[in-house]
Amino acid sequence: MILQVLKDCSFWSQTVRNDPRYQEHRQLLEQTYLSKRYEEIPTLSYHNRALFHQTGDRSMFEMPYFRRRHSLSAAAMLALIYPEREEYLTYVSDMLWAICDEYTWAVPAHTKGTLENDLVEIDLFNAETGFTLAEIHYVLGERLPRLVRDRVAAEVERRIFEPFSNRISCFEKLNSNWAAVCGGSVGGAMLYLDPARLEQCMPRILKTMGQFIDGFSDEGVCMEGFSYWMYGFSAYLWFADLLHAHTNGKIDLLADEKVERIAGYLQSCFMKGNTTVSFSDGTPQGRVSPAVQGYLAKRFPASVSTMPKECCALYRGNVFWLPFSREILYCPDPSVPVTDPLKNRDFPLAQQVIVHEEGYSLFAKAGHNAEEHNHNDVGSFILATEQYGQVLCDIGSGYYTKKYFQAGMENRYSILCNSSLGHSVPIVNGQPQLCGRQYSGSIAHDGNCIRIEMAAAYGQKAFSKLTRTLTHEANKVILTDAFLPTYHSLTERFVTRILPTVEKGSVRIGNVRMEFDPEEVAVNIRKEAHQNHAGTFDPVYCIDCEVRPNREQVTVAFCVIDE
Repeated sequence: MILQVLKDCSFWSQTVRNDPRYQEHRQLLEQTYLSKRYEEIPTLSYHNRALFHQTGDRSMFEMPYFRRRHSLSAAAMLALIYPEREEYLTYVSDMLWAICDEYTWAVPAHTKGTLENDLVEIDLFNAETGFTLAEIHYVLGERLPRLVRDRVAAEVERRIFEPFSNRISCFEKLNSNWAAVCGGSVGGAMLYLDPARLEQCMPRILKTMGQFIDGFSDEGVCMEGFSYWMYGFSAYLWFADLLHAHTNGKIDLLADEKVERIAGYLQSCFMKGNTTVSFSDGTPQGRVSPAVQGYLAKRFPASVSTMPKECCALYRGNVFWLPFSREILYCPDPSVPVTDPLKNRDFPLAQQVIVHEEGYSLFAKAGHNAEEHNHNDVGSFILATEQYGQVLCDIGSGYYTKKYFQAGMENRYSILCNSSLGHSVPIVNGQPQLCGRQYSGSIAHDGNCIRIEMAAAYGQKAFSKLTRTLTHEANKVILTDAFLPTYHSLTERFVTRILPTVEKGSVRIGNVRMEFDPEEVAVNIRKEAHQNHAGTFDPVYCIDCEVRPNREQVTVAFCVIDE
């Protein structure tokens, strides 16, 4: 039972301290703590908070904000593993006190910048902060100074419990990761600090968690992409685990068949070359927490298998307490055999297909251009090989700013990774796809043929037909786009992070040769700059194939070649 293990001193100070399978965890915790121990506690200034509302910059405030929570979490873990080292407990007490001193735990990107809103808004990180402090309060207990414990309880009450009790929070109406992260964090904090209030609020908490599950297709697909599957579903998972223990098994949020399908979606997200499907605000280098996949493999053995080490990674960077602690509590058994995670799957409701052939993995999607964390990407596809990973890529998420989350073609969809200009789809009459639910497509998979109807994504009445066919063979994908010859200009765009080499009648991209008829298309390579999620710039290459006038279709083959 997790509640007993969390308080089991011998588990932390003997098992975790001495068992070799926790060595990497201990080293990561110590590196994190030492990298920050001798720094001044990061300042959260008014200037940096106001900067978001003035310029849209999130990083100047959020970097020190997360550093506080990251270092607190590492130090609290070390205080459990090495109880004789008083310095860890001293640092934890100081950091708890500093976090309790903060103006608000909600970040400026999620607030209105007014006193009335800032002090009652329960956003992702306010909720996660509350849960972090509540569980540290529980596991360290009376080892913490009385005043620190009392203040933690009082601040969680003031910042989380009272606002939740007195008003309906925005996350209670959402189907996204917000519902699971906020709802699970609020419920988890109540479980530790005010169980009576949890009983009182249980209907709302359970409804919110149900809202999160409703956001997945009935097939279990996360429309926010793999990265947000990890974030949202892991929050759901760990709250379900706590609640199951707290209620002695009476409430089991994992018992629903749809939850098992959501768990199984994990194994539909990996492609050859140790890469992940990266539509929406995802990442091509996604990894699953060993604790998450190990827990799910044990709970749902028919749907989730133990995955190779290359698909997994411990949480690093600016994370809260919950991932750190669960990766130790649910560290996988290394003796359990692993299996190949690559699974062919059709998701007709979510409008996605993923197949794995001898030489490559192929992902394709239709859907609509108003999905959660939407990119305008109807008809786009990813081609990945073992040697190069994503050869034809989906760039994934960009750098989060105020503009990034403002609707409209002049805001979010003027950014390359969010626009259809940053995806492997046509440019019609010089225009990209439009944003909105009505700009959509449909996908069907029959045998080795994937067919996508995608003209409606462009919103051009004169261009009413655009059918994309992807035929997948052992070492070749044949793409054929069929359309009406009513275009003024039509450019087939293919996007890659790999520097392409143009040859006569072909373009070489990694170990893929892109073949076409030079009489049908003229090829041009454009180098673009993509500001990635970390804020640095990566080169992206757009292979533009300008289709000659009056054509009714164009065919391009992608051949995987031996090197």
